[in-house]
Amino acid sequence: MQSIEERLIDLIYAILLGERSWRDFLAEIERATPGGIAGLFHQGAEGGCAFIHNHMPEQAIADYGGYYALRNPWMERAMRAPSRRSMPAHRLVPHEELLRTEFHDGFLRPLKLDTAAGLLLDMRGSGATTLTVMAPLDRSALIESWSQSFNRISGHLQRAISWCRRGSGLGALAELPAVLSQSLDLGVMILGADRRMLPVSPAAQFSDRVWRAVRQSPFGAVRLADPAADDCLGEMLSRNRAARKLAEFRTVQATITLVRINRDELSELLLGPCVMLVVDPGLHGLDLEQKRDRLRLAHDLTAAEGRVLGGLLRGFNLRQIAEAAGLSHETVRTQQKALLVKTGVNSQTQLLNLAHGHSPHPDREA
Repeated sequence: MQSIEERLIDLIYAILLGERSWRDFLAEIERATPGGIAGLFHQGAEGGCAFIHNHMPEQAIADYGGYYALRNPWMERAMRAPSRRSMPAHRLVPHEELLRTEFHDGFLRPLKLDTAAGLLLDMRGSGATTLTVMAPLDRSALIESWSQSFNRISGHLQRAISWCRRGSGLGALAELPAVLSQSLDLGVMILGADRRMLPVSPAAQFSDRVWRAVRQSPFGAVRLADPAADDCLGEMLSRNRAARKLAEFRTVQATITLVRINRDELSELLLGPCVMLVVDPGLHGLDLEQKRDRLRLAHDLTAAEGRVLGGLLRGFNLRQIAEAAGLSHETVRTQQKALLVKTGVNSQTQLLNLAHGHSPHPDREA
């Protein structure tokens, strides 16, 4: 029969293969800890937190992130400890001392918890990520045992952390920016919490028109030229659970779409939120030939229909276009009719509005 440690190690690798989840891992710990609560959590240096859990009350999470994170004596002592090895919380902070803290009265007591075992998994940048199991005081012996087990499986947990840091934690979604950038003349990038592009979409693919709307510092941090869009990007990259999931801005340089996307749970916990930034410069900065080619690709126009469109954009009438091409007026007129049908407009004026990026039906829109 497998020991609890063997089952946890099996779960770690099943999670990396996409067969199980970190909530299954935590549930295994909780099954062996009556009255206990297990969690993976990230705590910021200035407060705030993010949890992976099964049944921690949401109000308790909000209270911890908003107030008790900076008043948790266990974390304070663990961060100062010379070793990252797990140690039962009642050894870090004697129970008599814990009873005199706000953390115990306001956070632990309502949850009927008094002690814990924790393992510091990652401490980089502005916070720390920890695996913890909290339990009532009468489970102190079990907490001692968990502390030893966490130390024995820590190497496997560190491999999971390294895997998350090497990849973007986005799975197949990581391929999307490069595909869209190449095929649709869009600037598509995925930004991490530090505003740097994740390694999924080389910046060299972006056109000059995209870079008019986007700025990048010498250190790689991305900013948006439009202040309102840039403020929204900052909000969406924060760990604020109430941050917007989707926003769109029509700026002078481009249409900018921001989408807050989910990674796998551990990557989200370790690395924070990420946002897909889609920059569509539209017709901004295009010359007449580029506008013609853009419409031609969008509506699958033939070369002859594209030639008619190009002539109309340059201000020629059908007779002039026919003479330049050595064709009859009727032939060019037939090509123009096909052009109108394919682009879904009813007149030459509507066609030109469409080609210049305006509404083909301005009166109806007004």
